[in-house]
Amino acid sequence: MQVILARLPAVLRSVLACGSISALILSAGACSDLQRSQLAAKKSDVLSLEFTTSTDIPSNPPPALDITVRDAAKAQAVYEATLDLPPPPSGIHHCPLDEGIHFHLTFRSGSEVVTQADLQAGGCGFVSIAGILGNSWVEETNTYWPTLAKSLGIMESELFP
Repeated sequence: MQVILARLPAVLRSVLACGSISALILSAGACSDLQRSQLAAKKSDVLSLEFTTSTDIPSNPPPALDITVRDAAKAQAVYEATLDLPPPPSGIHHCPLDEGIHFHLTFRSGSEVVTQADLQAGGCGFVSIAGILGNSWVEETNTYWPTLAKSLGIMESELFP
């Protein structure tokens, strides 16, 4: 059964985790909260963090960072900070320039993936966390980027050269 669930698209796994499509439609916020709490319960499972970068715009290369954090406390700090990011405000978003840079976080317990997150380095700073319906929002916090940089062992300015 685990293998079958792993092959389902993330949205279908989210529906199954929340019980039904109607429950998903009627209470997406509650479903997201449930998904966050289920992932939060796995914090102590996180033993390492892999951080990589990518770009959507070939003429704008991302910072040359490919970092693995093997200190469980530092990986767990980023895991918790990522899960604690708020959802974006509703309505129309007027975002700064998005230069196509993305950060990819993989949280691991040994060789097993606990979850993954994709962060938009520019623009609105949207964050997509595997297993959670909807986006999170980095722009609402002043502590996320410093927490990430400190845990990676780099200066925050290295994330945004």
